[in-house]
Amino acid sequence: MIQWPATLPQKVEKNGYQEIVPDARIRTPMDMGPAKVRRRFTAQVRMIMLQMTMTESQVSTFDQFWREETAGGSLPFEFPDPRGIGMIEVRFGETPPEYGSFRGEHAVVNIELEALP
Repeated sequence: MIQWPATLPQKVEKNGYQEIVPDARIRTPMDMGPAKVRRRFTAQVRMIMLQMTMTESQVSTFDQFWREETAGGSLPFEFPDPRGIGMIEVRFGETPPEYGSFRGEHAVVNIELEALP
């Protein structure tokens, strides 16, 4: 399993963190009474959007990790769990990473991840 590089930030910024829980339910309207609800699937993928502030050197490391290690964001990897201790298996989401404004020698990197079941 590919590992998130140790030289990159190991914690996400609280202000730029957002997690979307998938809706694994399916609703079927009835002619009368409440809709029927059942589970559609059990393997749920959580979407995680986060920001990390990186130095120029870390941005270069991240670029290489994206391009080479994860084959342009297509391979899964282990990432520090933003909720606490340990690692989770993730892959990059639909939107490729985006680099925000450089503040001196630091850049804000916006990352979309899919937490795999």
